[in-house]
Amino acid sequence: MNKTSTSLHHPYGMYTLLEDGGFTLPSIQKLVNEDFTLYDFKVENENVINLKVSRPSLVEKVNKRINEIDEEIFIKTLYKLASKGISIRYINNLRELGLNYLDIPTLSDQSLFMLTGASKNSMLLKVKKAYELVEEELNNISTTSYSYVLNELFGKLRPKEFLTLMILKEKISKHFKIPIAEVSENEILELLEKMLEKQLIFIQDLRYAKKYKRVEEYIKESFIDKDILIARMNYMTLQEIGDVFELSRERIRQKEKKVLNNVPEIEEVIIYEKVFTEYAWEENLFIDVFNETQNVYRFINLVLKKGKKSLVDNLNILNLKRVQKEKIAKFYNSFINFENNVISYNSKLDFFDHLSFLYGQKYISENEFVEKANDYIFETDLNNENLLFDMTSVRGVVDRSNKVIRTRGNSFRFFNFESLDRNSLEQLKSFLELPTGIYSMLKIYNDNEEFMREIGIQSGYELHNLYKKNFKLENVEYTRMPEFAVGKITKDEFLNNLFFEQAPIGLDDFTKFVEENYGLKQTSLRALIQTDYIHYLDGLQIRVDYLPLNNKDVEELKNLLTKEIYLIDELAKIGKVIDKNFHNKFLNNYALLKVDYHIKGQFVLKRQFQSIDSYFSNLIRKEDYFVNERTNINRTSSFTRTLYDLERSLQIVKIEKDVYITKQKLESAFISKQKLLDFRNQALLFAPENDYFTIHTLKKRGFIHDLEQVGFEDIFYERIIWTDSRVKTIHLAGGSIFLKTDVDISLIGFIQSIVEKCGSINIYLLQDEIIEKYNLQIDLSKVISLSKETNMYYSEELNKLFIDKETFYEEIY
Repeated sequence: MNKTSTSLHHPYGMYTLLEDGGFTLPSIQKLVNEDFTLYDFKVENENVINLKVSRPSLVEKVNKRINEIDEEIFIKTLYKLASKGISIRYINNLRELGLNYLDIPTLSDQSLFMLTGASKNSMLLKVKKAYELVEEELNNISTTSYSYVLNELFGKLRPKEFLTLMILKEKISKHFKIPIAEVSENEILELLEKMLEKQLIFIQDLRYAKKYKRVEEYIKESFIDKDILIARMNYMTLQEIGDVFELSRERIRQKEKKVLNNVPEIEEVIIYEKVFTEYAWEENLFIDVFNETQNVYRFINLVLKKGKKSLVDNLNILNLKRVQKEKIAKFYNSFINFENNVISYNSKLDFFDHLSFLYGQKYISENEFVEKANDYIFETDLNNENLLFDMTSVRGVVDRSNKVIRTRGNSFRFFNFESLDRNSLEQLKSFLELPTGIYSMLKIYNDNEEFMREIGIQSGYELHNLYKKNFKLENVEYTRMPEFAVGKITKDEFLNNLFFEQAPIGLDDFTKFVEENYGLKQTSLRALIQTDYIHYLDGLQIRVDYLPLNNKDVEELKNLLTKEIYLIDELAKIGKVIDKNFHNKFLNNYALLKVDYHIKGQFVLKRQFQSIDSYFSNLIRKEDYFVNERTNINRTSSFTRTLYDLERSLQIVKIEKDVYITKQKLESAFISKQKLLDFRNQALLFAPENDYFTIHTLKKRGFIHDLEQVGFEDIFYERIIWTDSRVKTIHLAGGSIFLKTDVDISLIGFIQSIVEKCGSINIYLLQDEIIEKYNLQIDLSKVISLSKETNMYYSEELNKLFIDKETFYEEIY
């Protein structure tokens, strides 16, 4: 046993109080038999508090002496022998002879005779036997030794905190510095049984907890001036109580103070002390939130001083369960929305956003929303007619809300625009940096489908609505869904310009060209031309009357064209310098062929190049490396399509952002296309089935290949795998995630697969797991935002993602 703490923690330490008088042996032995220790008095635990009620003078006397006692006094005191039947008179005789407890082992009958002049052999044997018994108990780690550890552990437990048998064994092992295997489980159980009998603790599901008195138990007990306590709980004033008992107001105040000073540890007082003394609780609200009785609130209200902070203003920092917070919010005519913000019901737009989150994760019609929203209002007893919705009010808030997005017809769904990060917003803006013209948003969506999936946009119609509500761009006008205009041009001006650029051209070829480059549907455009622009038609051919050119015009045009390729839109702006009618006069094949240029799609191209695709292909592949400088030409769909096709066919491979190594450079380093294909095939042999993987996980599974000796960054090897049709890819800033599948995948789907395995996970552990397993860093704010558009549930209080809300409720309850 730890000798430095024996006097405090062993019941025998109580015998040191007999050293200087003032205590009787029976009173000390009673305390020892009840397992009291000096430590109990030092910390004034529950046992001492209860003793103080029945024997206050004894407790006071112990407290006065406790600081005078040290380990040396305990070691030397002979009064420990009283525990084994040695009388106080005989112990005092030995003390008068100058002996102490340490002298007993060497004390003989002869030495005792020399001191006293008399032989006391039988008594000496009795003293030595008592000494051996005391030493045995002090030196053995026994139930008595365990007792003070258990008392200390349980003494520190707060309500609703538990200890298991295994935890107790570990604590005892640590305290006595012995292997856990040497701790006696049976002796612990015996002590626990005694504590259970004394109702010091209770057991629940094989876990042990400290037994506290509860308010309802306490007020049923008999104690002095209980009537005054009950009267004060019923909100009677001191004067009113004084009138009943025919006592002065001051006398009642004194009695109340004495009653409250003698209140023992009460479970509810301890549990609610912090939250009650900090915040301003209304009685009915407290009872409802904590499911407590009226007596509990009123008792706590007497014992503790109620706080002044507003509950509803501090709801986000309150350590309460979601359902408890919702009750508080409702009490103050507010609700907790999907972002865990407290919102007043007076804000109908915010209320609409919240209901859209609840019911609009998938498309919902305006009519269906009205029905579900009003049912919610009635079912939750809001009793506020101003909150009710009809078709007109829903249509209005849908157009004003920044948390929903329209699709075709009168349907919409929840989409939180504010969840998009800065990079995503900049990317969306860049998609509309287009040559002058009329476009369909379907083209923007289809050309960037992977990005759209990543941000959660599901169609071109949604994309049109997203831009219209959130991107007010000077050069862009959002016309009838899904069309929009770039460059302040009408559809009539746009078509007239195209007729002059492309004629002579067949009607089918023209509508095909427009759909490929601007996204306008061929069928609709064909019908429009055959109705409103029939004067341009010669049968099924589009023809125009070009303005005549003289030699000066041709020479000016020839001097203007110095590059191999121009965007028509850019050249039209340059050409206005020489002629205000430059577009219709010069931007057509009739004029351009005179200076060895021709129109190809959206471009004016040197005539020596017959195809825009072949021009871009040669441009990209002609050097050892290609750097995409993202000029206006490089942002066109023709260029990006060519770049994409070359990469998919392994004619080029990306080695860093916007930098590509070409096939001829690879072959000069003896890296053939066949070697790239072999790397790709070997990598997929190591790829798991039905699980996500990265370059990092492949290496951990044992994948190696000669190509790695080239020493490129991971992006090079990732892009080779990306070209395989057997995999789908999620591109992140720090690398790519793959899955062998023929179905599109997304970042939130990847996250969901991790959460599904465990039901719930702390987001920081999620981040650590992804770093450790996949060697990738993820943006937690983006994960949280995207999770809100799925069935997953994010708890801000716990910093955890749950696979669904039901799992969240199961865990917290």
